[in-house]
Amino acid sequence: MKKSWWAVVAVLASTVPAAGCGGGPGPEESGAGRDRPVVEPAGSIVPDEEGEDVPEATLAVCEECQRRLAARQYASAVNSMDRHAARASTQAAPIPSKRAVALLCAGVARTNLGLYREALANLAEADELHGHLPAQTRPQLLEMLYHAELISATAVGDGARKEAALEGLQATGRNVGPYVKEACGVAPDPAAVRTCGTSPPPGTTQPGTTQPGTTQPGTPLPGTTQPGNPTPVPQTPGPGEETGGEVTEPPGNGDGSQPETGDGGPETDDGPPPDTDAPEPDET
Repeated sequence: MKKSWWAVVAVLASTVPAAGCGGGPGPEESGAGRDRPVVEPAGSIVPDEEGEDVPEATLAVCEECQRRLAARQYASAVNSMDRHAARASTQAAPIPSKRAVALLCAGVARTNLGLYREALANLAEADELHGHLPAQTRPQLLEMLYHAELISATAVGDGARKEAALEGLQATGRNVGPYVKEACGVAPDPAAVRTCGTSPPPGTTQPGTTQPGTTQPGTPLPGTTQPGNPTPVPQTPGPGEETGGEVTEPPGNGDGSQPETGDGGPETDDGPPPDTDAPEPDET
């Protein structure tokens, strides 16, 4: 009985799917269960068959890459993409676009598995061939390339590659803030990474800050007036400066009193008026 019991257990164990209860990829396949960022396509990386002259072999690799990354089959993607990259360069008629996509996809899959140094090797070669990526989906492919490179370079402490990846992401028009925050999660020492400190990463601005040469909202310039206050804002001289113009004293008598003006002007003393009743002189 004991022997038959263990035989039943062995049969039951062999019927359990190796990839997990749901039949999907297991932890080793997908990299699940690890606290690391995941790089996925930001959009479709498969170009339309019409309107662009893309080799069918390249289209097939784009479709497989999209499918495996979406299913988080990273280990399978690495094995398959390595084969595609090798065949693309060794076959009778090399297909550089196929090799570029395969290397890029392999680098992304290795990044998601935490194989950062191997991923950087794939991504560096894919970046050299980026001109052969399908033009229609090149922005999505480059975003994925630089995203994976930023994470892998930050994880291994390669500052030069990290900065190059940031510049690549900025060139695609992306806001690099979320990418930097994500990459800092895998940095061995985040405090030692410039972009993981308190200062914002290049190409981003913080709310409430102004660029050099600008003024804060609500701050009037010297010589201007504020709404509801017609009095100009005085312009105060800086240290060592003197105000221009001559200083004039108000008219007065020197003792602070004002001159008396009567009915519109100062009084004058011209002497007594002539006497009109005096006798006229004798002509004889």
